[in-house]
Amino acid sequence: TLVRVENKVVRRISSEKVKDFVLGYVRGLDASVIEEDCTPGEIEEMLLRGGNVYFSDALLEGLRPLDLDTKEDTAEESYFFFRNGYVRVTAEGYELLPYSQMDGVIWEDQIIERDFVDLQGTDGHETWEWHQHLHYVSGQDPERHNALCTGIGYLLHGWKDPSKTKAVIFMDEEDADFEEGRSGKSLTARALQEMVPTVRIDGRNFRFRSQFAFQRVREDTQVVDFNDVRPKFPFERLFSLITGEMPVERKGRDEFTIPFEQSPKFLLSTNYVVEGGGASFEDRTFQIEFAPYYSPDWTPVDEFGHRFFEDWGEEEWAQFDNIMLACVRQYLRDGLVEYEHVNLRRRKLRQETHSDFAEWITGFIDLGRRYDKKALWRSFKEAYEPDHDHRTSYQTTQWVKIFAQIYDYSVEESKSGSTRYIKLCETE
Repeated sequence: TLVRVENKVVRRISSEKVKDFVLGYVRGLDASVIEEDCTPGEIEEMLLRGGNVYFSDALLEGLRPLDLDTKEDTAEESYFFFRNGYVRVTAEGYELLPYSQMDGVIWEDQIIERDFVDLQGTDGHETWEWHQHLHYVSGQDPERHNALCTGIGYLLHGWKDPSKTKAVIFMDEEDADFEEGRSGKSLTARALQEMVPTVRIDGRNFRFRSQFAFQRVREDTQVVDFNDVRPKFPFERLFSLITGEMPVERKGRDEFTIPFEQSPKFLLSTNYVVEGGGASFEDRTFQIEFAPYYSPDWTPVDEFGHRFFEDWGEEEWAQFDNIMLACVRQYLRDGLVEYEHVNLRRRKLRQETHSDFAEWITGFIDLGRRYDKKALWRSFKEAYEPDHDHRTSYQTTQWVKIFAQIYDYSVEESKSGSTRYIKLCETE
C-alpha cells in the first residue's frame, strides 16, 4: 500500500499522487541548490517524458517499507481521534488531549470529522436522544441496557484479548415479519461507523466461498458489520477469523494477512437466531435482544421528530460522542456484562425444530422423568393432529435432544426389552 505520512497522519495514496508530489517538489526547487548542470524545468521535463518508468508500479514497489508506529489501544486504554485532539478513555473516564502529546501515527480513516466536546458531569443525560434510543431498544431494562452498552464498548475498543474473542449479535427479541432495521438494530450498528473504521457487509447475500469476500477490509478496519444475516448463516465459518489472523484478497492485488492483534471485530444483526451450540459457539458470541419498541408504525423519526445522524446538530453529536465513549469506559471497567435473555432460547427452539413442537415440549416435559420415546412421539402427534402425522419417532427424539441442548439439560437414554426411554435432567 502506498502511503504518505504527514503530521502523524497516514494517508493511502495512488501512484498518480506520488507523481504529483514529486513534480510539485521539483517545481518548488531553487535552481541554485541543484548541483547538476540542469534546471528544475529540465528535471520536470525529464520526469514527464519518463513517467512510465519513474512512476511505474515496478519502481514504486522498490520504495523503502515503512515500519509504522501506529497509536493503538491497549488493554486499559482506548483512543479516539477528533479534529481538535484525541481522547484517551480508561475505566475511570476520558479526557481530550492535544495531538502534540501523541506518540505514534494514525490512519486518516480513524479521524472523526468533528470536534469533541467533553460533557462529563453534565446533568440530564437521561434526556439525550442517543441515551433514550439505547434505553428503548433495551426494553427499558437496566440490565439489558448495561449489556448493550458494554457490547458497543467492546466493539469500539481496538485492543483484542486472545481469551475474550467474541462476535456481538444484535437480534430481535420477538419473531418479526418485517424487514431488518425496524427494531433499531441496523441504526445502532450504524453508530459504530461514526466512531471507528467500519465495513458493512450485506449479510443476506454474503457468501464465504467468494474469493474476494473481505476485499473491502483494510489494515485499519476495526469492525466488520454483517447487516441482516440470513437464516442458516454458517457462523462456524467465522470461528477462525474471530480467534486468529485474517487473510484478505482483493481483485488484481496480492493477498495479505492482518495479524490477530490488528484484525477487526465482528458484529452480526439479524431477524433470526444465529444457529450454533456447544461451548465453542457460546465462547464466541455475545447476544443482545432488541425489544420491540420501534415498529413499522412507530420509527425513531416518529419518536424524535427527525433522523439520527443526518439531521443532528452540534449538540446532538456532542451528546452522542460522550455516550459512545461512556460505553467504552463501561466496558473497560466491567467487561462484557451478561443478562438473562428474554426469548432467545424459545426463538432458537422454534427455529431449529418447529413452532408447534416448541410450544408442546416446554409445557409437557418433566425433568427427571423417564419417557417412552414412542409414547412421546404419539403424544406430540395427537396434540397437533393431523399436522404432524408424517413425523417419525426418530425425528421427535432428535428434537427433544435439541430442546435439551438449548436449555442446558442433560440427556439420559436407556432401553428395557424393546422399549427405548429418554430422560432429561438439570445439568449439575
